[in-house]
Amino acid sequence: MRIPFIIHQIWLGPHPIPAFCLQQMKTWQQIHPKWDYKLWTDNELSTLKLRNENRFNLAANFGEKSDILRYEILLQFGGLYVDVDFKCLKSFEGLCKVRSIHSHYPFVDLTRVETFSFVTGISNTSVFELNNGLLACTQHHPIMKELVDTLATQNPAMALTDARILGNIADFTTGKLFMRQSTEFMQTINQTGPGLLTKTFMRAIGWKSGNKIIPGFLPRSESDNVIALPSEYFYPIPNHLSHQKMLDFKLPVEAMAVHYWSRTWQTNSLRG
Repeated sequence: MRIPFIIHQIWLGPHPIPAFCLQQMKTWQQIHPKWDYKLWTDNELSTLKLRNENRFNLAANFGEKSDILRYEILLQFGGLYVDVDFKCLKSFEGLCKVRSIHSHYPFVDLTRVETFSFVTGISNTSVFELNNGLLACTQHHPIMKELVDTLATQNPAMALTDARILGNIADFTTGKLFMRQSTEFMQTINQTGPGLLTKTFMRAIGWKSGNKIIPGFLPRSESDNVIALPSEYFYPIPNHLSHQKMLDFKLPVEAMAVHYWSRTWQTNSLRG
């Protein structure tokens, strides 16, 4: 089963989509003219049956709502989800047929992969994390199901504490993990956003800690087909740069898309 050729984007709340974001959104349809395209707004939610509907309704901000919604959409339909502040640079059609990508990130044996069933990207922030601003997967993918299940039930299978599992990830990548201040926005990032995605992905594929191998919940036949691409592919620009410096940033040749870190979910607060 391949990743469906459909692009999903989300915009919730009463505020209009910023002009800059509208420009970036158009690039996805321009580069993928034969793909289906769906913009999910408040008006379309009545057509969806959400497992986490109650949590969605009680969400503290639009970022949390969007996180919950994107997982359920991808679980039901599959395809490619991208935030509205992403610019498309290259077609994603061949991403499902990549045969070799040179990378120093040891998430999968990239030389063995012929098709991908789940694609995410390593972020470009001051901490190690997989960002959920761009996700692609097959319909009913086990990782997406685990994300939805975790939000619905606070799955007790998440036996590792946040500190332990993030520490293991830092060791795994020989990187240094910097702890961030806990605020409402950081709680959203941890509970429904990149933090949740990172922990779930690592539990899916497993990792090696010293001489101990911690197996993932995906069988080997499936874990070989999931990938977290280096930040150069989707997040080439560091998130701390000013908007003008982002626009002037020299992009690497590997870049397939670029995230401009608009943080619209933080500025469009449910609490006004």
